Amino acid sequence: MRRDFTTEVVALREEIGVLRRDFTIEVVALRDEIGVLRRDMGDLHTEAGRKGVEVEPEVSEEAEMARVEVPEEAEIEGMEGGTGVPKGETRGAGRGNRGGS
Repeated sequence: MRRDFTTEVVALREEIGVLRRDFTIEVVALRDEIGVLRRDMGDLHTEAGRKGVEVEPEVSEEAEMARVEVPEEAEIEGMEGGTGVPKGETRGAGRGNRGGS
């Protein structure tokens, strides 16, 4: 009985060794593939740069719409930076408690 158990343990250890080697080989292959992809991406940016094309990160339409800039001409005199809040007041101050005090 003990010999069977020892034989099973040895067989399992060998199988674990094989699995570890297989796993290590897969990890190395994936690292190599990631390295190739990173180089390719870097080449795309440098190639575009050589052609004089600006490479900007993609911005979603929602994020682009949220980026609203108010030109200086459109700002109301006496209001802080186009926010619609009188200078010297906080946003919540317009409801009866002037100046936040």
